[in-house]
Amino acid sequence: MIEKTYLLDAQKLSDRIEALELRRWWIAEQLNIDRITVSRWLTGRTKKIKESNLENLVRLLDCRAQDITVAREPIVGASKQDCLIAVEQILAKDLIYLLAPSEDFALAEKIMKALVHPDLPTHLLAQLYLKISTSLWRQQKFQEAKRCVKRSIEMAIDADASNDEYRARLQLALLEMFSGSVLEAKLQFEAIMHSSVSPQSFFKVAECKCCDSTARCRKR
Repeated sequence: MIEKTYLLDAQKLSDRIEALELRRWWIAEQLNIDRITVSRWLTGRTKKIKESNLENLVRLLDCRAQDITVAREPIVGASKQDCLIAVEQILAKDLIYLLAPSEDFALAEKIMKALVHPDLPTHLLAQLYLKISTSLWRQQKFQEAKRCVKRSIEMAIDADASNDEYRARLQLALLEMFSGSVLEAKLQFEAIMHSSVSPQSFFKVAECKCCDSTARCRKR
């Protein structure tokens, strides 16, 4: 008999786990599953969960099944390719910079959140979450900004994108400092100092308006 499956809501699941301050490896151990499976649930790469795993998960998280699942497949108006092109253009044009004169950072937040899709390349998701974090930061939504930048760090690590990880860790350190978490800010700055990416290397490949975002600037 085929076991029934349910559709996970990756964002709600992630929010619940963060609220309980649980670790992925610990959840995997408690559920007797691979850590990669938990990671795929949280990134949305695995959308369905078996009924038995869902029952165990809701007990572990002390919540209801409907708190971390969706009723049906989401309706997506744009194709995967449309979404990819839109994200690349938003990152290249810097949507936050374009909307800065109007200070409509809430609009930037909503547009970028609407483009988050689990099928996007992981390194682009890392950059997109960082931009979303910035839009939240500009609205003084520090806690949500920190959640997004932490997701950016996770994605950057998964993609082995050291420069994106460096940018995200730097932003997290600043967010911790501005929100009054001095110790957490210190830990992040220490992580940056021990990073495999040197500040000199980071600035050489920093995002450039006249070239693509990953190559060294040809006009410098």
